Amino acid sequence: MGFFSKIKFKSTKSLAEGGDKLEQYKLAQYYYYGKEVEQDYAQALHWYVEAARQHYMYGTKPYDKANLDAMYMVAVCYNEGKGVPKNPEFAKRIIRNLYWKFERGLEDYIYKPSAETLENVKRMYEEYEKENLRAKSPELIDYTRAVKENTPTKDIIERMEIAAEHGDIGCLVQLSSLYQNPRKFESIIQINVEKSVAYLERAAELGCLYAYEDLAEMFSGENRNKTIPIDLERAKSYLKKGISQGITLGDESLIIKYTYKLSNIYYRSEKDYKKVISLLLPLTEKSSILGEFNLYSNVCTRLASAYRNLNCFKEAIQFYEKALELPDGDPLAYFDSNICEYIGDIYKEELNDKAKANEWYYKGIKFDNNCNCRSAVGLDGY
Repeated sequence: MGFFSKIKFKSTKSLAEGGDKLEQYKLAQYYYYGKEVEQDYAQALHWYVEAARQHYMYGTKPYDKANLDAMYMVAVCYNEGKGVPKNPEFAKRIIRNLYWKFERGLEDYIYKPSAETLENVKRMYEEYEKENLRAKSPELIDYTRAVKENTPTKDIIERMEIAAEHGDIGCLVQLSSLYQNPRKFESIIQINVEKSVAYLERAAELGCLYAYEDLAEMFSGENRNKTIPIDLERAKSYLKKGISQGITLGDESLIIKYTYKLSNIYYRSEKDYKKVISLLLPLTEKSSILGEFNLYSNVCTRLASAYRNLNCFKEAIQFYEKALELPDGDPLAYFDSNICEYIGDIYKEELNDKAKANEWYYKGIKFDNNCNCRSAVGLDGY
């Protein structure tokens, strides 16, 4: 590396470490291509993630400071196993997230993606959609076309029901949804909750990994379908079946998702905070898997809130602080400055420590000067 190149690299590194997203992306490019520095995919991924990291801005869109070129490169690293174990499914998740951002428009983004990134994301997304289409049965393909073209017919539903009887999981799941909400097929299908449940239960028996989750949402009220009476015991039973399914398959991600869903019911509906803690505490040991599903912060925040409701303030602060520790490889995770105010509130209202409260309020405001959250009000009150 020449003298001037060294100076340029050091300048880029210094600015990147100071939080400049454009310089973070440039630094990642240095490491990824081995330009002016030894090639290091792990370091490249680290800086791509930092550049791509989303920001939570109270009252505004949360992605406006994310470097979208960097987010695309994170997907490339996961897809090709560069600097991280190969994980094409996680790469797909990032690409789909990017594609939806592009579809909604880019006017709110500070760092616009390059034409190359736009083209590559569109190409990869279309490839994923073709894969999905190839996996669908002829009945589902016809149904999808009918919805798109607004040409529903009774024949399509009859064919889907025959396919469902023969174990077509896609048709079972789609028919279940239609019998809850017929949408464009309302002239052909009438709402039938028991039929909807039966189709999903059959899908679960045949190995549809998230059918129990949909069933639980139906009876816990999470899907907001007022035609289905809330039955929390039934909802919990489906989630427990989902956990058992995960154990049988040795699928930790399935166990984690269902356990977190189960904690929602105990927390929101039953206020059983001790049960919430007993369910979620073991999950904190699986931070890498939680990070893949963007659940690490959610789990820690839920634990902190449960401890706070039990007046265990030391533990509440501990888990709120953990919630601020963003997973290393996930560009879709974001720093929630509201957590700073939650910690500040505990010091102020419960522990009567004004200095410590101010310290946390300042952290929240320093991160997001534009936020209109209670940390600013708390600060003004001193």
